[in-house]
Formats: sequence, C-alpha cells, structure tokens
Amino acid sequence: MNKEKILRPTSEYERQLELESLIGNDLSKEERVILNSCLTNDLRSMYLIGLILKEKTLLNIARLLMVSEDPVGNPDYKKMAKEIIVDYDIDDLLYKIADASYQNISQVETLVYDMLFSCEFIE
Repeated sequence: MNKEKILRPTSEYERQLELESLIGNDLSKEERVILNSCLTNDLRSMYLIGLILKEKTLLNIARLLMVSEDPVGNPDYKKMAKEIIVDYDIDDLLYKIADASYQNISQVETLVYDMLFSCEFIE
C-alpha cells in the first residue's frame, strides 16, 4: 500500500486507483489504521475503503450502505457490500448511525456520516 497515495494523493483519481488495487488483499493492522484515518469527501473513495476493510463497525457499515444503495454504482461492488451487511436491518443501521452522528465523533466519522445522509438514494 502506498500511504501517500491514500492520505495525500495528487488527485482523487490517484487515490481511487490505489484503493482499487487493494480490494481483496489482506491488510496489516497499520494499513487498516491508515484506511480508517483517510479524510476524503469523495463518495467512491469512501466506499472503496469500506469494501477493502470489510469491517462491521458502524463507520464501515455506513460506507458499505453507500455502496450497496448507489443506483449508478459498480454492480460487483454493490454485491460485495450487500454480502457483508446482509444480516443487518438497514433502517436500524441508519437509526444507529444517525444517533452516533450526534456523539463526540472523529473527523472521518463526520465526513462519512454526512456523506451517507446527503446521498439522495438513502431513504
């Protein structure tokens, strides 16, 4: 993983290419920390991070919800996301995420939760 391309890319496209190269790879703990600290306002970068991490944390589930519900998203990515969150009730998750967004949360969580609730395709 190229840390600079994830945290300080010259463009979102550069970040996305690096993220796409990580899908399906095993990550070290350090690499997971890097991905979880990535500050981006880009929807695609956010959901690529969710797919790479495959974590069932509230933050990552928010990323995966964006992937799974995006009407113009990559069908393979949508399928991957849905497989990870299949056992969850979407309405319950959205409630928990909305509740968490009023807590003392990190800058990354703020960006992800704000993006999730600004998506027109999330009801």
